[in-house]
Amino acid sequence: MYQQANSFLRIVLCRSCARFVGASLLALSIVGCASSPPEPMALAPALSSPIDTWTLRAGLVVRTARNASRATVLWRQNPATYTLRFTGLLGTGLFEVRGSESGEVEARFADGRLRQAQSPDRLLESEIGWSAPFSDLRYWIVGAVSPQAAPAAEILFDAQGRVVSLKQSGWTVRYENYQLSGDLSLPERIHFSKGEVSAEVRVHAWNPKV
Repeated sequence: MYQQANSFLRIVLCRSCARFVGASLLALSIVGCASSPPEPMALAPALSSPIDTWTLRAGLVVRTARNASRATVLWRQNPATYTLRFTGLLGTGLFEVRGSESGEVEARFADGRLRQAQSPDRLLESEIGWSAPFSDLRYWIVGAVSPQAAPAAEILFDAQGRVVSLKQSGWTVRYENYQLSGDLSLPERIHFSKGEVSAEVRVHAWNPKV
């Protein structure tokens, strides 16, 4: 009689243990699924430019080994043309660059002078000391990697899949903050650096067209 009761007790205990172990494993599997990091491919859309047509107004500071310059920038970008208007640049008042994807670039100054160049890069470097490649800059400014250059050497993302820093074409680009413009999350404060040259862009207003 005692042996039968003892056997029955062992069976009950074993079944209870089995239920406890099963429940524990289920709970661990649920927690594991919930805390799993997102798949890397979920961040892939951040590599491409979300827009190709926009207007932005921003403050710009460019620092070199010799001096620093400040300006307000109005940038209008379309798939085929672009216009950058700088005001307050080194006291010159107005400096405007117009260009197209075909390579035609023209600068107009407040005193009426006109200047033509083969690329906006040389104009920007000679006038404000910023030698950043414009063909890449138009992508970096919206938080995307440039498809015009060699693949980025390094890219870091935040939890929302937005680029927080990248290294491309010898430049390091850091995104300090983003702002919402409609359904888009676009950079608000951007730092550029290469050697002794650095620049900071603070976007006051975005007007994108999707």
